[in-house]
Amino acid sequence: MQIGLPLFPLAVAAARVRLASTAFVRSTLEGALYDWDSAVEVGYLDRAVDAADLIDNAVDHAARIGDLDRRAYLATRELILAPVVDEVERALARKPAQAPTPG
Repeated sequence: MQIGLPLFPLAVAAARVRLASTAFVRSTLEGALYDWDSAVEVGYLDRAVDAADLIDNAVDHAARIGDLDRRAYLATRELILAPVVDEVERALARKPAQAPTPG
């Protein structure tokens, strides 16, 4: 919205799943911008870390995920993402091959 283009269906679907309901319209329709802490608060990010801690945090997170049962993880991820994929597919079916263009 800030650059004069409508959002892609994937961005809207992801925002609907990730963002707090109180932030959805403000973020998608009104183009609100957030600092790191506010982005965590509304749901864009799971967490924000200092740059100096980024690699350690990422490695720790990857290790935790790596310890999970892969089949269970993938099956659960598919269940979580299915509504997003369905929403995107429905949106694209309504307007096939339509890419956002400046108004």
